[in-house]
Amino acid sequence: DAARAAGVSVRTDSTAEYDLVIGADGFHSRLREKLFTGAFQPGSTEHVYWGVIVRRPTTLDRLTMMTSLDGGKVGAIPLSHDFACLTLLQRQTAGEVPPPEQRNRLLQRRISSAHGVIADMRDQLRYDLTASVYARRVVHGLLPDPWYRDKVLLIGDAAHTIAPRLGQSEA
Repeated sequence: DAARAAGVSVRTDSTAEYDLVIGADGFHSRLREKLFTGAFQPGSTEHVYWGVIVRRPTTLDRLTMMTSLDGGKVGAIPLSHDFACLTLLQRQTAGEVPPPEQRNRLLQRRISSAHGVIADMRDQLRYDLTASVYARRVVHGLLPDPWYRDKVLLIGDAAHTIAPRLGQSEA
């Protein structure tokens, strides 16, 4: 029944109809912008989130976090048998996020007092200066209710953002 269906077009130029479409396309949601133009007004926080994928130390068997490390939270997140994500959430009220070519050394410096498995992961950055360190200012936003229009429902970061707490969704 066309009155009950939501039409969907995808990049392959194919179309289909569904009873319900779930929009989970993240913070930069195109679907949200199309359905709720201008309704989502994200704001910047005073925090910067850093992350880098490194070789997983054999001693890393679970999520590990250290709080109050130079005013931030640093974590180690196992991703697979071979890889892990080293993360840092730190308050930074002034200045911009540093350019990519400076991030490796800055991250090493910012977590220089870390110990244990986090120090092991940090030390990998000394030998791989090409490691791609991700850094971005943390933003927040909340789409006003309701988070649906007709047969389309937005969920997750498409509807609301939450400051990262070193969870795997940021890895």
